[in-house]
Amino acid sequence: MADKPKDAGAGWGEKLDGREDAPTPGNAKELVRQAMKLNPALRDQMSTADAMGVLGVAGQQRNVSTPAPTPARTATPKGSVAAGITSARERYQQHRTRLQGEIADLQKQVQQLAPEALETVLDVLDAADPNLTSPMTQEVLMLEAGFLGEVGFAPKKLVERQLKGRSKPK
Repeated sequence: MADKPKDAGAGWGEKLDGREDAPTPGNAKELVRQAMKLNPALRDQMSTADAMGVLGVAGQQRNVSTPAPTPARTATPKGSVAAGITSARERYQQHRTRLQGEIADLQKQVQQLAPEALETVLDVLDAADPNLTSPMTQEVLMLEAGFLGEVGFAPKKLVERQLKGRSKPK
């Protein structure tokens, strides 16, 4: 007796292209999960249930031979590109505004650092070597010239402070 020709579609759910893990008509949810695993942007935009709803398989499994329903173009799905980009823009603007505020606060703090450091330097010099005559003081002033210039130190400022009779505030 001649062998019957095997139906080309028979058993495809068990093995497809020799793979046992191949997708089957009954595992649409697993297919959506795999698609989301491969596409992080899609995963960030919608949940598995949302994706299945968009595909029209949330409540029932559709027959493979029946074409997938096309979503209406008038309604924007929850996970659409427009919604995703709008959300990204809003998050970006919120973070940017917050960071710009923090930057402005930090810049104010930086501006206050130099006068405070200058006062400390003048206090130290006034207490340790008010005439700036010590060779050690002169050497330290040369070594720290970059820092002292940045905070606005000049020997003239120490002299002006001494002439005003200003001492360290208590």
